[in-house]
Amino acid sequence: MDALRIYVADIPQDGYHLEGEVDAEAIDLVGGDVVESSEPLKYALDVSVVTEELLVFGSISIDLKIRCTRCSEVFAVTIEEHHYSYNEHVEKTMEYADLTADMREAIILAFSSYPVCSEDCKGLCSQCGVNLNDGKCKCKPVVNEQWAGLEGLG
Repeated sequence: MDALRIYVADIPQDGYHLEGEVDAEAIDLVGGDVVESSEPLKYALDVSVVTEELLVFGSISIDLKIRCTRCSEVFAVTIEEHHYSYNEHVEKTMEYADLTADMREAIILAFSSYPVCSEDCKGLCSQCGVNLNDGKCKCKPVVNEQWAGLEGLG
């Protein structure tokens, strides 16, 4: 499926449950060197119309490969939004509601601001760029001479 469209005329009076997948390309999360995905976004949604309001509640998730902000290695992560919700006023001329862009936004908001491959990731050496998770580098510690004059005081 290229997008998630809910056709208003197809919604029964008591609503329905909808499960499926949307291609990662459709939600525009593929591309660049920060986020990769070959897996579709999965959804399980309850859909209903109540007093001219389209209500959608459920969960969405996608498996992604993200670049670590500390060591720059790519790692796998599942982004989930267990309390996904969408609502829209139903106009008489409304044929469908397209949830694709809204689901994309929900997944982006569920991202960590600074994703890391593990909590104990050591990152990269600030001098030579070696991944410190793979071992120590041969750089000598940088001495900050800025405060050297204050060392004898005290």
